[in-house]
Amino acid sequence: MSDRRAMLKESETAYEQQLRRRVVRPIVAFLSASFVAGLVGSLSAIFLAIGEDAPGWLAIPSILFVARLIGFNIVLVAFFPTILLVFLMRWTHVPRGWGDTIISAGLGAGMMTALGGGPDMVSRIQVSLVTVFAAAGLIAGLTYWLAAGRPKPPYSANKA
Repeated sequence: MSDRRAMLKESETAYEQQLRRRVVRPIVAFLSASFVAGLVGSLSAIFLAIGEDAPGWLAIPSILFVARLIGFNIVLVAFFPTILLVFLMRWTHVPRGWGDTIISAGLGAGMMTALGGGPDMVSRIQVSLVTVFAAAGLIAGLTYWLAAGRPKPPYSANKA
């Protein structure tokens, strides 16, 4: 009877490890990446608005608050496109790391273009804002890859 309990406990810990690796870690990594994108976006927007005058140390709590709000909005807006892009990345066997960062940069620029009014946005919104969101997406993709434990699944390996 004790052998069966030991096997059951061993299979539960293997299941918990799989659940942590496949579900919990990617969710935490996605939320972390969204917050980082919000932080980069809010810092960049503040520096673009102020110009050469950098905000003082007293502005840090408000920057973090705005970053949290922007990060929450990024989670809401980017969740389904991110899932579609991840499946596309797996289907085309794009290697992780660079794939995560480049796809996130494209998603950031694409979201800013779509939310900013479409292709004619160049006349209404500065191109630098799209560049800021692309940079925020790039850094968020790198953050996701690092927070997810630098995954290197078998689909990204060369199968010769």
